Amino acid sequence: MAIHDEHRESILKQLDNANAQKLLYEHRVTRLENRSQYLANGDRRKRVHHLCNMGGAIQSLSPQADALPKSLFYEFMEEVFALSEVQRLLDDFSSRAAKPEDL
Repeated sequence: MAIHDEHRESILKQLDNANAQKLLYEHRVTRLENRSQYLANGDRRKRVHHLCNMGGAIQSLSPQADALPKSLFYEFMEEVFALSEVQRLLDDFSSRAAKPEDL
């Protein structure tokens, strides 16, 4: 019977160790999932901040455009950005943004 009890104790100890390892791995998975969500939220926050800045610029430069209903504002912006002069300006400013600034 002593061998049987020793074997049982050994198996129970292995089970305890396996359960402890399982908890460690579950905790690690939770931490990684939380980190992934934090990074995704960070990107979303940066995008929202950028969009708010761009909208704020339009609002400060053109209170009339800001007063338009959403559907008319989109229609207005589509027409503005379809203008060849606006496209040329966008190309110019895009190329300026791509060049490193002179120090």
